[in-house]
Amino acid sequence: FRRVLFRSGLAWTQVADDGPTVRIGAAMAYDSIRGRIVLFGGSLNFEDFLNDTWEFDGVGWTRIAETGPAPRARSGMVFAGTRNILFGGEFPFNAQGTLGTLNDTWEGSGKFWTQRQDFGPRDRGGHQMVYDSDRDRVVLFGGSSIIPGPAQESVRLNDTWELPGNAITLTALILLSPLSSDAEAMVSLSGPSPIGGIFLALSSSGPVEIPVSVFVAEGKKSAVFPVKPKVTGQTEPVAALVTAKLGASSVNSDVQVARRG
Repeated sequence: FRRVLFRSGLAWTQVADDGPTVRIGAAMAYDSIRGRIVLFGGSLNFEDFLNDTWEFDGVGWTRIAETGPAPRARSGMVFAGTRNILFGGEFPFNAQGTLGTLNDTWEGSGKFWTQRQDFGPRDRGGHQMVYDSDRDRVVLFGGSSIIPGPAQESVRLNDTWELPGNAITLTALILLSPLSSDAEAMVSLSGPSPIGGIFLALSSSGPVEIPVSVFVAEGKKSAVFPVKPKVTGQTEPVAALVTAKLGASSVNSDVQVARRG
């Protein structure tokens, strides 16, 4: 079936019947930053495998990528703070219909997929993956590994693995214009912001005014936000600690800005 159903309370409601082709074994994850459900791959009948990527925004489907991981089904995928992480799956091992399993790890930002590594857990399909946001870790458990050959024997697995979840972390927070009544601070990321951009949470301890968040536009690695003293009528500088946070990653900086007379 190609139907999309939403559940509210005890009832399901059909909201779409078009989009990706009919398939089984597709991987799905929810991008909480952009409010999109992402679907990758799957199989028509465990003979014809797919590697297309689609997004569902609550109203309709959009195909967003035609390149990336090789065709596969029963892979694991989870949204890990800023990126989708996909691991493994089953694939057509040869033209005779024999299946094999994969152990590659991919990172998806929406428009693009990037292979992150091809080592780690043993090859497998049908495994489970979740994201532990408190520790910024992707946790993988179990699945089964297919032994290539006409017998199609498989080994059931019960091992547990972890992978650091965020490819993007906060790397720096600096004051661009010290001792200025209209100061600006800049926060930097370790990599480009994903499709749609991301918001970083901001907080401070001290008599300064800052926004509650700052937006890093898609493809950018930094953003600037204002830092202003709260108190007027004095000219000596005030000090504060400003903190930026992205998932489990955070950076802080001592800042000094001048009070406005």
